[in-house]
Amino acid sequence: LLELRASRDGDVLLATDDSWRVLHAPEWDQGSAVNCTLLGDFKETYDSRLEVPGWREPGFDDSAWTPPDVLGRPPVEPYSRLVEREIPFLGGETVTPANVFWESASVTYAWRDDWEVYHEQRLVPGNPYDLSGRPITVGKTHDDFSPSVLLDFGRIVSGYPEISVKASAGGVIDVLYGEALHLTRVDRFILKGGPQVLQPFNRRTFRYLRLL
Repeated sequence: LLELRASRDGDVLLATDDSWRVLHAPEWDQGSAVNCTLLGDFKETYDSRLEVPGWREPGFDDSAWTPPDVLGRPPVEPYSRLVEREIPFLGGETVTPANVFWESASVTYAWRDDWEVYHEQRLVPGNPYDLSGRPITVGKTHDDFSPSVLLDFGRIVSGYPEISVKASAGGVIDVLYGEALHLTRVDRFILKGGPQVLQPFNRRTFRYLRLL
């Protein structure tokens, strides 16, 4: 449900109607489990290799997409009582980590690999306590352990984490979140290769974020 009006004369510039077209985004796994939070939102698995090329660009041909079911102009079920938003929008500021660590080895229980039992950490370049001045290389030191990067934002934040990939040959990035160091695996991004920017559809609340 969407309606966009011009601020000066109030004319409707854009509104959802039968001219729209619908497609279940193939990039997202439609069978993802519910995330274990009070918000009850979903874990996300996003396969960027399945993105529809050019669908955001003018002139894209959406004739093969499905027409929507038009319910009518509100008030109509389920939009029978529209009210103004009661809470402010999320802020637009960019929040960067206060500290960053990388893990090179770990001991975990195989049936609960989200639980951190033991790890070795070292500050990555950019922190005032690190003197290397070189980009960090995160490598595998044990055959049965995948190295990771842990971001500490210094406080609990709520928003949409953005992961910028400058180059890749494919692969998978798992994202774990936690308000403490008991982290939960939530989002998975499957890379298509090359540069890309990754972001979950739903907002996340966390202090710690791990990229695995």
